[in-house]
Amino acid sequence: MDYYPDPDQLLWLFVFRMVFATFCIVLNLFLLIVFIFSRSYRQSFHNWLTTMMAFADVIVGIGIFTRVFVYITGYPRTSEGYSRSVCLTIAIPQILGILWSQSVMANMANDRLKAVKNLMAYGNISFLKEATKIFIEWIIVAVAVILFAYLSLPEGRSVQCSTGSIASHPFLYAYVITGLLKGTAVLIIYYRALKLLKEKTQDARSKVVGINVHKAVFKRVKRLLFWYITFCVAPLWIVFVFLLMNLNENILAYGALFVGMTAETFSVASFFVLSWKNKEIKGIFNRILLRKSSIEPTTLPSHISYIKSSREDKPRMIIVTSFVAIFDFNNTYND
Repeated sequence: MDYYPDPDQLLWLFVFRMVFATFCIVLNLFLLIVFIFSRSYRQSFHNWLTTMMAFADVIVGIGIFTRVFVYITGYPRTSEGYSRSVCLTIAIPQILGILWSQSVMANMANDRLKAVKNLMAYGNISFLKEATKIFIEWIIVAVAVILFAYLSLPEGRSVQCSTGSIASHPFLYAYVITGLLKGTAVLIIYYRALKLLKEKTQDARSKVVGINVHKAVFKRVKRLLFWYITFCVAPLWIVFVFLLMNLNENILAYGALFVGMTAETFSVASFFVLSWKNKEIKGIFNRILLRKSSIEPTTLPSHISYIKSSREDKPRMIIVTSFVAIFDFNNTYND
């Protein structure tokens, strides 16, 4: 059978995935550690959702590493082509991680709407119960996606091992259209919640229930929403157009590759978006870097801690001051 150049075997893509998979797993594991060891961090359901987003992104990172491992050991290609079922098994972790990440975005928008609708009763919800509902949703989605993907696999071998090449058109249509509809729903829900927040901000009585706290969370979700629409929803239109044009497997493979790369970028970027202005994350990061060092902080007008230390503490001093400077610059810029 005829072979096309497989984008999954490109060297630059291998390097890209190695770098992004490492950052994706390490950074998001840090958020999971913060959730486990910081009781104050667990006092906000938004932070629970942030942790679930981090978990989904860790799965995405594992899925990327799976592809990297296969690149190193060699793809399951025979003289007749690629086994679609084997290639799909390789792609499943990344597909599920991306879908779960989309689910968290929808729940974040819905969480903001619930919070604004009933500011007084919002804090009385059971965080564990709400998180359990999302996990059950994840399990249902995983089972449905895996069954649909495998049962709809076309017969015969594939010319490539990329998801866009091996999967059936019905599965690709379902994946793309679901992602587009979910992105649209998230936008509608979020801006409805934002409109209600602005209305209640004008009400003097709303100040007694900590309206400023909700404003801060809204700003964080708004930044994350921008990255989500840019890197997870907009690229789906490319594959959708390719499907409508009934292009061959080679073109669909490159389209799916682009969607995967942008989703991987979002998985890394989401860490920085969710970490900005989060005192618990910033404090734990500083404690990790500053442990066992003799430090005498002095407050400067820019609120950046200047560290006086011995000569051997200078490398750590540079790292800490740089990290805090980045956080404070971002806080000042966004305010």
